[in-house]
Amino acid sequence: MFNYGDRPSNVCQRTRKATGRIGSSILRDQRGVAAVELAIVLPLFLMVVLGTLELGRALESRNDMSHALSRAVRVLNLDSEKTPSAIAALLSTYVDHNAGALSVSVSSATISEIDYMTISVNFPFQVRIPFSSFSTITLGVETVAPVISPTK
Repeated sequence: MFNYGDRPSNVCQRTRKATGRIGSSILRDQRGVAAVELAIVLPLFLMVVLGTLELGRALESRNDMSHALSRAVRVLNLDSEKTPSAIAALLSTYVDHNAGALSVSVSSATISEIDYMTISVNFPFQVRIPFSSFSTITLGVETVAPVISPTK
């Protein structure tokens, strides 16, 4: 171990070697590295997964509203005198939305002597991603359909 008869330079060299062995063994120690990597990567991975799930929910909600709007257009072709509030009430029976939360606008156009109606529906969508800066976004659906009167 330590020999008192050694010269000071030998003592320094031995001390450096011992310290070098201890320091290099600390640098080579890999215990806990996986935990640190997981702590860095897991929040990002969870945000990507949750964002993907929310995108799927938003697309499903928009698709449901689009189908409901198609069904409403079929009803409107039988009774073209319905108001936007009546269309919103009709849409709320087809999907799980409050009629007051739906924004419905109807416009008419005539193209080549054929009457068309454009119905636009905007509705709120609740985002369920934790720690996100927004909680509600507005999704919209629009369709253009010919007006078919029962007498023609």
